[in-house]
Amino acid sequence: VASCYVLNAAIARCNLPKIYDWGTKTVYFQPQSKGANDEKAFVGYIYFVPPTLDPQRLDIGSIYEWYKNPMPNYLMPITWYPRNFTNPELFNNLNQVGTRISDDALYGVQLGLYVIGYREYKDDEIKKFRPEHRTLARLATYTNRNSYEYRWKPQEEVINLNQVQQWYLTDWERWNTLYTYRVGYLKLAPIRPNDLNGTELLSGLVTAPISLHWLWSPEDDRFGQTTFSQQERDQRTEFVSRKAKEMCHDWYDEDGALFNFIRDTETNSSCPCVETQARLDLGRFMPHPRCSQTFRDITCTTVIGSKNCYMSAQNIYGSYAGKGNTFDNMDTSRFMTHYGQVCCYDEAGYLMQTPYQPVIKTQKEYFYNPGYPLRAYEFGTPPYMGQFEVPGLSVFHNDYMPYFLCCKFADFRCQMFYWRRPSSACQEYQPPATGQVSGAGVFNTIDNDKFIFNEPGVYNFLYIPKTVRSPEVRVQVRMERYPNRKVDFGLLGRYISQAELVQPTNATVITGVVMEATGTDRVYVMARKDTRRFRYRTDIIVGNILRYFDTIRLQRFNGVLVYVNNVERGQPEIYVVLEEAQIGIRVRESYALDIDRLPMYQESMGMLDVQISVPPQYGVRPDGDKTRETELRQRYELPRISGLMRPFPEQTSAAIMQGLTLNDVNSETYRQQIINNYRIVGSGEPGSEQNPIGTLAQGLPTDNMFTTSKDEDKQFDVFPEANLRAGPIYKTAPIYDSGPYRFDPQTGMDINQELNNCRGLQEDVSLNLQPFQSNANLMYGLQHCPDDAASIISDCGDS
Repeated sequence: VASCYVLNAAIARCNLPKIYDWGTKTVYFQPQSKGANDEKAFVGYIYFVPPTLDPQRLDIGSIYEWYKNPMPNYLMPITWYPRNFTNPELFNNLNQVGTRISDDALYGVQLGLYVIGYREYKDDEIKKFRPEHRTLARLATYTNRNSYEYRWKPQEEVINLNQVQQWYLTDWERWNTLYTYRVGYLKLAPIRPNDLNGTELLSGLVTAPISLHWLWSPEDDRFGQTTFSQQERDQRTEFVSRKAKEMCHDWYDEDGALFNFIRDTETNSSCPCVETQARLDLGRFMPHPRCSQTFRDITCTTVIGSKNCYMSAQNIYGSYAGKGNTFDNMDTSRFMTHYGQVCCYDEAGYLMQTPYQPVIKTQKEYFYNPGYPLRAYEFGTPPYMGQFEVPGLSVFHNDYMPYFLCCKFADFRCQMFYWRRPSSACQEYQPPATGQVSGAGVFNTIDNDKFIFNEPGVYNFLYIPKTVRSPEVRVQVRMERYPNRKVDFGLLGRYISQAELVQPTNATVITGVVMEATGTDRVYVMARKDTRRFRYRTDIIVGNILRYFDTIRLQRFNGVLVYVNNVERGQPEIYVVLEEAQIGIRVRESYALDIDRLPMYQESMGMLDVQISVPPQYGVRPDGDKTRETELRQRYELPRISGLMRPFPEQTSAAIMQGLTLNDVNSETYRQQIINNYRIVGSGEPGSEQNPIGTLAQGLPTDNMFTTSKDEDKQFDVFPEANLRAGPIYKTAPIYDSGPYRFDPQTGMDINQELNNCRGLQEDVSLNLQPFQSNANLMYGLQHCPDDAASIISDCGDS
């Protein structure tokens, strides 16, 4: 419960409790008056985000500059928007409750810039590690500019790092306790008049984590002076180097007393040896949110020398096998740890490793920086784990800042850091089984079967039943008949009717994907309808609520991580990771093409291609060899994985070296079998569901996830999103469900024959045709033929 003070009809100031978890939380206002506790005046959502990922954090210039010794410049910029602050004194005067939002006096306030130190230490009373945020000093005071021109204009000021207005530490603490805070951050907040020790700061804006070495000074060199001679600057640089060496040794001893976590990170999350594998392993690895080309963030600090970095997409899960009389039981479930893995790759795409780091620096700014495992996971850990739980800050305190202390500030101590944090050697890495469907039903399954399948309906894309060691996983896709793009919308009202705008073809494409695992939120990714794909090409619905990723590209929900590629405009590439299941899905709309650069298209094509990654613990061999599948499934109690991405789990042969042929296009040898086994009853065209459910379908879910909701999400079924996900995006008139317009699957021979007919019409120009015959040729060409059939045959051959 957070107490709130209402300023006016638009602004209320609420004091939220400290939350260690991050992600989207549902919040609501309710009056505290009698008998009204069940009334919810407002329901909304707040996204709690770590300071390392916060796009609205306080801007203090280049973060990388704050990690250099000596500081390149002791005058650093600071920028904020003045309308983010309101005068706290107005809350004490009840007559001011009706203050207008446009009243400039509301924003007139004195702001203080505070240095907050962060550390974690063992607390024997609560038997866990306690995170501590302590106000160390106030650097400066600023007046919040509340004039008219600063309504939307940022206020830009300068931080003088050689001055401290007020210390909140005693002299002894400045020379001793200060050095236990390896990392910290700056906070801009309204000044509280009677706060003498900085313990009761008001809410404000914070920066990304930064090093505090610029705050250190020799005992005879007190802060307060604004100018330093070159000799004094050299003294401070030498002092930081000497002190960093001591802190590096302290960290080395402290970290060595903790559990050796390398056995977990290397056994259960060994790095992929090449970047291509990391890119395909969607369920276990993701682009680093600050140090990769996918997210394009400039706040990367520790791995500047690598081209691309990936990190584990969830807390590493540990599992031990033993005799069975201790917790090292081979039948124990996998359990979450607080460790993480980081893998960095060079320009050639090979894994960079720490043994190559030069022990003796030949250059001060040598930029070979491989990734290394993390004792504290980047995104934090659930609080019940007892330590390393704070997202963003725990990893800087335990992993990132020791790198700077040992490798950057101190001399000849980098090897000590890499003794404690050796990079992954990649020998233990096992690649996942990956599959993909693209275009008009071109399937490449996770066990290397290849075929083309077209039939409208909702299908079980992948289903993994729940076992002792793994959760239940459900993925469904919706396939719709793709409309004829030759229909000219400009003819509406003159030559064609409303019902003729969407004329379905005999090709089906994926237009929606929905996925969930045991205990997670349900995630929908759908292509938007025609003429609605200009700003957003896809819709992402989590928990029956439409989510936006314009500002925060990476969002975490209950058991699910969702992030989007922020380079392409229009949200065309979405990644979804089921964290505990370690299954990842990449959904691209129109192959993530940048439609803005293609002048012949007014909008994207409106089709999805889906790539899925299944880790090796499920027993799916990437090469498709299923010779011993049944035996291994019984011996290790592995789940039976099936769906469109593995349509024939009992089949023993593999097609790894074979390509697609004309016989693999809607072949009746497997087509009806797939429909009977994996199509959700009631989702196909009217009259197409006459056969009984197949034998393989027994045990698979039969409910349509697009039209149903989880129990906890049913309260949101009244929102428009429920209707948005339930219906098709290519809604056709009833006439196209019957008669000559019904769906007719095209086999390879049908397509080949049609291409030859079209080539004949194209090359053999017949003269003096009868009027009816000429009209028939024209109609056939308009309805069935591509623009240049001859070039298609010459390019693709007869295969």
